[in-house]
Amino acid sequence: FTWEKEFLPAQNWNEVWEANFQPVVVDDFCGIRAEFHEPLIGVEHELVIQPKMAFGTGHHETTFMCIQLMRDLPLAGTSVFDFGCGTGVLAILSSKLGAACLDALDIEKEAVENTLENCQRNGVENIHTWQGTLEDFLEKNMGNCRENGYDVVLANINRNVILASLPLLKALIRAGGWAIFSGFIAEDESLMRLSLQEGGFEVEKIQRKNNWLAMLARAQS
Repeated sequence: FTWEKEFLPAQNWNEVWEANFQPVVVDDFCGIRAEFHEPLIGVEHELVIQPKMAFGTGHHETTFMCIQLMRDLPLAGTSVFDFGCGTGVLAILSSKLGAACLDALDIEKEAVENTLENCQRNGVENIHTWQGTLEDFLEKNMGNCRENGYDVVLANINRNVILASLPLLKALIRAGGWAIFSGFIAEDESLMRLSLQEGGFEVEKIQRKNNWLAMLARAQS
């Protein structure tokens, strides 16, 4: 093998990061910016997200499409479960759209902490955060909003985690509840359709952006 060594002079890396982090605007529906950006104009909802080590700024296709699918969801007064919450961006948007009670779960401590920070930035107080696996969530009876089953489940993770988690997610959502699944590519469309159908979900809409997919599904009885 060969290797090279390059000297990187000291500089303000935070300034470099800020220079490359541009606001994201999803249609005229939702804008996402950091604290150092100017307020966004012409969007229904504006979110302030400081990502740190967590995923979810809207720049990735999967987050972008989840936000698009959330636009027409009847979220007012609902209970929402954000599985793999990252920065908390989807849970925070759900709260802004009228969700009454929200549980946000992530396996990473940094993501849970970041979600709490971003909730404070956006003046959101009805999101309960939890750290652990989905198995932990069920076995340890976590969650403040799951008594009668969630009305909406958001799962923007990856194909393998979603497929492995379908039975547990189906147990958490009420019959007729909505679910958004994303984090997989176009080549997985047939597999995801079949797996969701076998897992008790009916796919009602598919969003496509570049080679990524997001699916809106409804839980069957």
